[in-house]
Amino acid sequence: MLVAYPDKYGVWNQKSETALRQLNLFPEFRRGESFSDKYLKVNHVLNELKEKYAISLWQLDGIMGEIAGNSPFPTMSDEEATIDAEIKEHGLEYVYNFGMEKHLEDFLIANWDKTEIGKKYELIYEEGDLVSQQYQTDVGYIDILAKDKSGKTFLVIELKKGRSADAVVGQVLRYMGWVRKELANGQKVKGLVIVPDVDKKLEFSLSDQKDINLMTYKIDFKLSKYESDL
Repeated sequence: MLVAYPDKYGVWNQKSETALRQLNLFPEFRRGESFSDKYLKVNHVLNELKEKYAISLWQLDGIMGEIAGNSPFPTMSDEEATIDAEIKEHGLEYVYNFGMEKHLEDFLIANWDKTEIGKKYELIYEEGDLVSQQYQTDVGYIDILAKDKSGKTFLVIELKKGRSADAVVGQVLRYMGWVRKELANGQKVKGLVIVPDVDKKLEFSLSDQKDINLMTYKIDFKLSKYESDL
């Protein structure tokens, strides 16, 4: 977006977020906010900095990189260092999958009633606000927390987001334990892991977990030739 609209839209990535946090300028997000709403808040801060210091958003992106301790023009070694840091912190296997599946999370929320999950489960609202997405717990944020339409079962949904099988299964079990203790009040708690494909490690990790199911997804991107009627 910066390339297409260099006067309007800044870059929100790891280095700009790190820099804004160091400057105590990173905006607060409400629980359940969409990715687009979050980006608009970050972009507002970036544009305020652009106007305050009379610089372009391109220049600001370079400055963010310097503040974050990176070159404004990342090299491959910088990218490898970033991947290594993500692996150590989150057990990520592929950082690029993390970004792709974050968008999938937003897509599921936006199209909930059209999905297979939405036929049986519904999203959770509190005082009119959606709280299902990135549901806050004492042990982390659940990607999506839903409840079946009969009100008898909670469903903890985690997207693999590039994590190892052990990491994602352990996280689902931890969240299920929290929901069982803090919310369920005797109701059932199930888990669902959504992945692009199933490998042997994940299959074995879930082989004895009768309350955790697996779903796969496929991204279908198609370009069609435009035929003009003119």
